[in-house]
Amino acid sequence: MKKRLCILAAAFCLAATPVFAQENSGDTIEATAATAEEMSDDIYSFQVKIDGELYQFPMKYEEFAAKGWNLDGISSEEQLSPNSYGLVSMKYGRISASVTFMNFGINTKPLSECYVAGIDLDEYYMQDQMSFELPNGIVYGVSTQEDVENAYGPASDIYESEYYTELTYEAGDFYSRIEIYISPETNKVNRVNIRSLTTPEDLEEDEVSEEVPEFVTQYQAPTELGDDLSSCIAEIDGKLYKIPAPVSAFLENGWKLSYNGNSEVIAGRDTGYGYYLTKDNQKFGISVRNYDDNATTVENCFVTEIYNDNFSTVIPVNLQKGVTFNMNTADLESALEGTLYEKEEYSTLNSYFIPSYDEQYHGITITVDKEEDKIIKISIEHSPNTENLFD
Repeated sequence: MKKRLCILAAAFCLAATPVFAQENSGDTIEATAATAEEMSDDIYSFQVKIDGELYQFPMKYEEFAAKGWNLDGISSEEQLSPNSYGLVSMKYGRISASVTFMNFGINTKPLSECYVAGIDLDEYYMQDQMSFELPNGIVYGVSTQEDVENAYGPASDIYESEYYTELTYEAGDFYSRIEIYISPETNKVNRVNIRSLTTPEDLEEDEVSEEVPEFVTQYQAPTELGDDLSSCIAEIDGKLYKIPAPVSAFLENGWKLSYNGNSEVIAGRDTGYGYYLTKDNQKFGISVRNYDDNATTVENCFVTEIYNDNFSTVIPVNLQKGVTFNMNTADLESALEGTLYEKEEYSTLNSYFIPSYDEQYHGITITVDKEEDKIIKISIEHSPNTENLFD
């Protein structure tokens, strides 16, 4: 049995030439629908006529390619990460354009299975060999800034420079927008950049395999706690774990996974927050990460963060050099001698952060209640890149 889920989440970079990408907030918007035979009057229909032929974004790559566009310097088998978009150069005859590809799914896919979510048509690359028309009669090389504002109303933003005037129309968020450029020499429209990351109605949900990813099978539990506090190795309820550790490693030791209302599936290369591991009426908060290219169940992900305190569990958490719950400040600081750490002092708490090796943001955070003079919380966070997963 396979589970199915469709989501739109954070965007990642596509390695194409030329290409750049930006993060997507995950918000979606409503686009004005129009039939394939007619041009809407609404700027937020995300339509454009190129040489008289109508385009509606987002559209399937195969439909876009069928109109005569070809990838420039990159294969259609180039992979695009889940929930991400990137810009790729494409050609129409001798004309070049920057085209936005979007993978709306939760599995890594080749460009050939993705959507074209927009296009950047610039007179510099068109060489007067192509024309375009926008909704409500705005025409390349003909319409003025006044025409644009009469057709669509005041722009969401206007940027003026000696090289161009840019009118931006945003449909609710940064990720779905139309940018119309006016030449200062002619006062005419000479460029348009359209991008719609609205989830398409014809999107088919991705299948989620229940096969255990190879990364999970490669994990080996540590055999000793050691004395390196930056190693992210901890003894929890008598068992050793090196974070990140597979969720399944905890389940095999008697822990149960509580979804806390969150998804049972994590998209490829994505992260999930707000889950719990429970045992004998005790619980740890955890974050998980899917290191595989494709979506998988939470059970097949890695625990990249454990956050717990002595109010939610009495199960012992032991670190190197005897560091554990209820240790006092003097003993803790004695144990930390020779270890790189940062101390932050607050009105009621002291926080000790031990970075994991040379990482600035990942490591172990130990919280001390100043009034009671004891450790009340131990958090471990380590989410390395794939190539450093088992370092």
